[in-house]
Amino acid sequence: MKTVKLFLLTLILAGTSVLSSNAQGVKYMKDDTLSFIFKSNLFYYVTGTAHLGVEVPFRNNRNSIYFALMGSDYTKTGNTNKEQYFGPGLELQYRSYLGKNSGPTKYPFYYGIHLMGRHLEKYIKHDDSYLWDYNTNTNVFTAGYETNTTMNVYYGGIVLGYQQIIGHAISLDFYIGGGLRLTYYGGENSPTRYKSINDFDYSGILPKSGIIIGILNR
Repeated sequence: MKTVKLFLLTLILAGTSVLSSNAQGVKYMKDDTLSFIFKSNLFYYVTGTAHLGVEVPFRNNRNSIYFALMGSDYTKTGNTNKEQYFGPGLELQYRSYLGKNSGPTKYPFYYGIHLMGRHLEKYIKHDDSYLWDYNTNTNVFTAGYETNTTMNVYYGGIVLGYQQIIGHAISLDFYIGGGLRLTYYGGENSPTRYKSINDFDYSGILPKSGIIIGILNR
């Protein structure tokens, strides 16, 4: 339910941002004039993150800005505990498509800067457990308990991609890239260390990739 609410919120905010923009359509690809493209990155949904964005081409040049809002509600269950991560995020790409600075774009390849920021709450529920005490040769019971903390995630890197327009209505966007990710727990001045690259609280060099599907608007 939280994911659905966050997805609806991102839809409303993205739509409001687009309507307030001044983009009036530029030559984006050969024989195609666009105002903006609604987009969603399918990779994020694997980790319980709703993702909705919009790409707005700048007038009279090869550049565009792609920004997206995210909402996470991801649960990870272990042997003795359950972890839940939830919270909002913002993603931004400043793209430059290959070609000259005017006229239609013949080559839908692009490169750019990729930035992201997220604020997440981490909730852990620890189950009841028994631990063997070798001094008394008995099982010591520990009652279950809960912990709650916050963390801020920052990412900055580069991106290389290709975008294809299908039937003058749909766009398919593939990109790869990499950069530096830093995660800070609330009250900490240093990023996390010794975390797995698959963890939400990982800090370090991080490769990025995505498959983005979009709906065109002229």
